[in-house]
Amino acid sequence: ELFFTFIESIESQVKFLKSISKQELKKYDKIIVYGAGKIGREFIKLLMIYNIDNFFLAVTKKTENKVIYGCTIHELSEFKCMAPNCLVIVAVGLRYDKEMEDYAQSQGFEHIVKLENIEE
Repeated sequence: ELFFTFIESIESQVKFLKSISKQELKKYDKIIVYGAGKIGREFIKLLMIYNIDNFFLAVTKKTENKVIYGCTIHELSEFKCMAPNCLVIVAVGLRYDKEMEDYAQSQGFEHIVKLENIEE
């Protein structure tokens, strides 16, 4: 069951990238991939494949300094002062997506997309 959920998640990520133009993504100063787990890491790989480079990887609370695919992990709150010009992509499974969306909103982020909500 976990395997199929993961595959569906990758499919929704690809669907997201196809549904939004590069120009649309470039209109934001920063794209914040919120979630450094399996889904977030896979989404970062897709952004790299599509040559989208204005992205950062963020978590709610950093426990250690870590780099994933050359991206330093930041705390979402580090981008708070730039919130109006950021697109936050909540890249986690259904278990945590609502909680993380609520936290992003509480930090002042207005442009939030959850991968699980992407429709065909």
